[in-house]
Amino acid sequence: MTDEEVGKALRRLPRAAASQRFRSDVLRATRVAPRPRMAWRMVAATATMLILVFGTYGASLRHQRQQRIKALRAESQQIASELRRVKAKADESEPIVVLENGDTRVIVSNQQSKPIYY
Repeated sequence: MTDEEVGKALRRLPRAAASQRFRSDVLRATRVAPRPRMAWRMVAATATMLILVFGTYGASLRHQRQQRIKALRAESQQIASELRRVKAKADESEPIVVLENGDTRVIVSNQQSKPIYY
């Protein structure tokens, strides 16, 4: 028997009406069914809240890290400018004594000034 023949046979059957009790039982059963949906809604709401909390926490950590990097860059630029200033000052003065050891140079220009290290 094919699907088409089954469909024709089902259409030839007489229609039966459901009793009022059956109908009320079905309607009552459908009213109780939304409870699992409420549980899923609570799970979804909790998951959304956790995502928001962890997202906000992660964003604050990232912001703090960016602020630290910005402060370190500013300090690095300040140190570099101070080093350039010290080197320029050392190049301007006529040294009396120059002491070198590897990468370290100590220049003493006269008795009244302090030694310049770089």
